[in-house]
Formats: sequence, C-alpha cells, structure tokens
Amino acid sequence: MSAFFWCVEVLATAVEGYLGISVVETLGVKRYYGNVQIIAKLLVTGVYTAVVSLLNTLNLFSWITTISALMLITVGGIIVSTTKPVPALAGTAAYIVVLALQESFLLGIIGYFQKVPIESLIYRTGYTRCVYLLVDKLIDCCLYIIFYRFYQKKKSVDKISTLSYATIIVLGFLLLSWFVEVTTSRSDSSLQYIVGICGVVILICLFAVTQYLYKAKVYRHEQLENQKLQAEAQITEEKYSQLYQTYQESSKNFHDFRNHLTAIDSLILHGKDDEAREYIQHISCSSQPDCRQDFTGTAVIDAVLNDKMQQAEKQQTVMRIDASLPQERDNRILQPDLCVILANLLDNALEACKKIPEPEKRSIDVKIHPRNEFLIFRIANTVLKNPFQADGMLKTTKDNPQCHGIGLQSVCSSAEKYDGKLLQTYQDGQFISVVIVSYRKAKDDAQNC
Repeated sequence: MSAFFWCVEVLATAVEGYLGISVVETLGVKRYYGNVQIIAKLLVTGVYTAVVSLLNTLNLFSWITTISALMLITVGGIIVSTTKPVPALAGTAAYIVVLALQESFLLGIIGYFQKVPIESLIYRTGYTRCVYLLVDKLIDCCLYIIFYRFYQKKKSVDKISTLSYATIIVLGFLLLSWFVEVTTSRSDSSLQYIVGICGVVILICLFAVTQYLYKAKVYRHEQLENQKLQAEAQITEEKYSQLYQTYQESSKNFHDFRNHLTAIDSLILHGKDDEAREYIQHISCSSQPDCRQDFTGTAVIDAVLNDKMQQAEKQQTVMRIDASLPQERDNRILQPDLCVILANLLDNALEACKKIPEPEKRSIDVKIHPRNEFLIFRIANTVLKNPFQADGMLKTTKDNPQCHGIGLQSVCSSAEKYDGKLLQTYQDGQFISVVIVSYRKAKDDAQNC
C-alpha cells in the first residue's frame, strides 16, 4: 500500500504544478500550438513534480519546498507562454497563497467540527490523507476553471456551469468533513473505505459530467457559428459572381460600342449620312446608357461601389466615394476578400441610414486609400442614435437578433488573413468603421510576379 500512497502524493503534486503553470499561461498567450503546447506543459509539469516530490521526501512542507515550487511554476509558465517574468511571478505567488488559504480553510473546518488533529492529514501518509488529497485537488481544479472563465471575460461564460463547479467544491468540503468523522469514529473499517471511495468517485463523475456538458454546449455553439459563417460566405460569393457577371456584360457593351463607332465612321466617310443617322437611332433604342463610374480601376471593387451607390440613390442616401487601390503587382489582398470587407461594411451603413426618417440626414462617406504598407477602409455613416451599449458592445437593431454580427465576423475574418483588424466608433452622430490591412507582398513574391 505504501507504493499506492506514494503514487497519490506524486499525482497530487503533478496536478498542483499543472494548475499553477496553467495560471501563468492564462496571464499571457500560449507560446506553442496544438499538441506541442500540451507536451511542453506536461514536460515542465514533470520537472516540477520530480523536484517537489524529492524535496517533500527529504523534508515535508519546508520553506525550501515552497520557494522551489514558486520558482519552478514561474519559470515553467514563462517557458510555455509569453507571460513576462514579473506578472508570472506575481501570478504564481497569488496561486500559491490561494492554494494555501483553500487548504487551510478546508483543514480548519475539518479540525474545528470533527476535533481531529490537522497533523494526521498533513504529515501522516495513509488512506485518510489519500482521500483528502484527491478531494482537495479536485476542488483546486474547479477553482481554476472558474478563475479561467472569468479572467478571459468571454460572453460564453456559463453561469449554470460555473454554479455546478461551485457545487462540486461545496460537496467536496462536506464529503471530506463527513469522511474524517467516520474515520475518527469507531465505525467499521469497511464503512470507512466505502465512504471514502464512493465519495471520491461521485465527485469525479460530477466533475466529468459538468465538463462534458460544457464542452458539448461550446461545440453546439461553434457549429451554429460555423453554419452562420458558411451561409454568409455563400451569400457573399453569390454577390461577387453577380458583380463579376455585370462587369463582364459592361466590358462586352464597351467592346460593341467601339465597333458601333467604327461602323458609323465608315458610313460617314462614304457619304451615307442618312444610314449613319438611322444606325445611331437603332443602337440608341436597343442599348441602355451605362452610368457606372470608374472609382479604383479594379473591376470588382468598382462593381461593388457602383452597386451600393445605386442602392443608396434608391433609399435617398447621399454616398460620397474617394477611393484608390495599390497597384495590382504590389497588392496581395485577394479580390474576394476586398469584396467581403467593402460589401459588408457598406451593407451595414446602408441599413443604418435607412432607419433615419429624414432623408436629408442620410449620408455615407467612403474612403479607401493605401498608406505606407497598409490599405485603409474608412466608412462613416450617419445613424439615428448611438449604437453602443453602456458596456461598449454593439446593440443589434436587426429583426432577427441571431443574424447580428455575421457580416462583421466575415469582415474580421478577411482582415485577419492580412494581419488586419476592424475598429468601430461613434462620433458626432456618425458611426465610423475602419479596417486596416497589410497589402504589400513580400519581396520574394513580388519578384516572382
């Protein structure tokens, strides 16, 4: 049994080290990705476990052990994350303090109500200490999960799930207190084993079920988001295809127009003025004037701008466009991504202006220009009221709230491909969206082109 007790001690030390390194990792950004990050954390945890277990064997719970644990967790966290030394050390110290307070509180509650010497749980290895360690580390895991979720400040923080982790913590305290009472009483030893083993198994099962339910909910949420993004991407692709077809048709009309001019010139040269006049009347009746403007010289972007300008005219919105794009040989941004960014921002601007009852107050200013190595989109449109809530989040005005933010997600996804970002603000009655992306190709790519 001594080997089993020793394994439980080592396992508890490993969990303690892994959670501490995870706390430091949470304060920064993961240094590696995927399995590499997991392996790195496990290796660092292994070193921590070996050193601390050795020190505990020589002198259980000494100041040397505490200081060594502090330094090992700090260095380990820095190895697996980008956390700087000072925040890493502060986070580790806070983790150890909270760990000590939690264990002291647990031991104090047990000692006060059950009149049990704390030394029997701290210094004496055995069955009672094994149950104590398992329950204690399970409580530590729940505390870390709650800390991680609130530190990340995610919208997906599930209050019900967090409450279930807190419930496990409370049950752990109650179970351990009851177990110590049974252990110290004159009850049958078989009852002691049943209470200890069943209690630990129940807590572990509750923990596993809570984790499974939370992961399943996150998975369903991600599936729904992916479906929304796929639908948005399909709509964008259809718009892009329609605009490209329009451009192709305009190019054909321009080519035909040149042929018409050649034919008219030939008739005039041969003195066939009546036939030339009749020819002009015929093509005037059969063709419609093309009012499309050339804003950037890039066919797809010009098609988007012309299409949105026509929509603006139909809803009595003034749209002013000042746009230019970098030369194609220097521009690494794919046209579909340019279309996604511009079309979605202009759709949101048109929708916001449409809600303004006075047509004279509806306006959209579009500016697209390269600056150094960046291409900057700036869309400023008038709005009926400030769209930001008190917490700084955008408030949806869509009829279907589930569709809120899909277009902006597409914009962000396209911008992130080129190390870019989306910035939005409200100023003087205008909602301003700015997208900054890096457009310049690498030198090697430019030379290959």
